[in-house]
Amino acid sequence: MAQQFGTAGSGARQMARGRYMKVLVLAVAILAVPIALHLKSRFFPATGGLAGLIGVLFFPIAGLFLMQIINRKANHNIKRAKDAERGAAAEEKVALRLTDLPEGYFGFHDLSFNGFNVDHLVLGPAGIFVVETKSHQGTVDANGETLLLNGRPPRKNFLNQTWSQTKSMQEYLWKMTSKEWKIKPVLCFTNAYVKVRRPVKGVEVVSLKYLNTFLGRQSANLEHADIQHVLRVLKFRIEKQGDPSAVSR
Repeated sequence: MAQQFGTAGSGARQMARGRYMKVLVLAVAILAVPIALHLKSRFFPATGGLAGLIGVLFFPIAGLFLMQIINRKANHNIKRAKDAERGAAAEEKVALRLTDLPEGYFGFHDLSFNGFNVDHLVLGPAGIFVVETKSHQGTVDANGETLLLNGRPPRKNFLNQTWSQTKSMQEYLWKMTSKEWKIKPVLCFTNAYVKVRRPVKGVEVVSLKYLNTFLGRQSANLEHADIQHVLRVLKFRIEKQGDPSAVSR
């Protein structure tokens, strides 16, 4: 069984909590609008004439308009919070799957750095792999070097995102070890049917079910000393994050 470090999905769940907190603040704001209108009418009754008529019409209309804006923002944050929760659940599935790798492999989860975050990093005899996780549903295919989700390019460029994290990880390891390390980018879909059977733009695209099979088929290319070198660097990073799960499970 592969040793695991870090807590998968912790960053996404923290993000979800932050977004739900915004919803709570917005809900308080929605409640505050009618209370403010009531207090205005009670302590500042409308005067007569044109000014009074404008006040009677303007403040309720403005209040309703403001409530609609706040409500839209609240709904948007609820959706984003649920997206973050789904992402966290997907990362947890991948972490659980990676525990089935054989002894000698190591899984690192939710590695946070300045400017980037890595969902999972796998280290073992077959090399170093950055695994970006997606919870999207449907069918994943490719048209040339373009990834398709349900027949269309996804709103975010998943391939560029995976490569960006991979290159950032390479730069970090270079900074920490003064050595260039080859890192292979992997894009894993936990809830979609993956029809792709080849790398797309240099990124291996796999389903959750096929992830360990792909990793297990890679030829050994890292010496034990190299694995231990990178292992020490990554364990130190996890411990620096203050993760209570820094100790392997």
